[in-house]
Amino acid sequence: MTARTPESNTEFLARFGVSLRDHGIDADARTVLSALIDAVTDRPCRAGLTGAEQEFAIAGGVPAEVLTPEGDRAAAIWQAASTIWEAERQAHWLTGPQIAEMLDLTAEEVHQLQVAGDLYGAPRLDGQLAYPRWQVTANHRLLPAVREIVTALPADHSAVDIETALTSPAEELEGDTPLQWLEAGRPLEPLLRVLSELDL
Repeated sequence: MTARTPESNTEFLARFGVSLRDHGIDADARTVLSALIDAVTDRPCRAGLTGAEQEFAIAGGVPAEVLTPEGDRAAAIWQAASTIWEAERQAHWLTGPQIAEMLDLTAEEVHQLQVAGDLYGAPRLDGQLAYPRWQVTANHRLLPAVREIVTALPADHSAVDIETALTSPAEELEGDTPLQWLEAGRPLEPLLRVLSELDL
């Protein structure tokens, strides 16, 4: 993966403004960004630390700049960006009725597949159960080995982690993504080994 060249604040605001318009939002980019930052910085992360606790944290290796208002603001921006990114990744997940229609199943059959581990469901940020699109092939069939794939990943994985892992090229899979490898009918064992060694 190629690292992006850092952009100036002006370039970022211009790109953010284009993105807002693409989403049908007619508002000044700086104003929206400022409101977003205000919304996520109403409870600074350092607020619960006493002076002694801050000193202990710094002595333990936490950079002092993290425990400042500027550090709080940076952390809040990161949290906001992460939330937006996660919501974007979840936007194409399928609802129960959608995946039932796509796979030509009843709601009860969808539920049974999920309970058995052969269909992976996870809550979106809005709390609604949804089914990541990666597990349905282009010809509307359920991807084989969903249970084995999910089980092979580290225990602390999230649904977005899984999707990222499955759609990222892996050198050990000859440059294929795990999904491409599986859809091509390649052996499952190398794929599961790659997934089990991922650091998500």
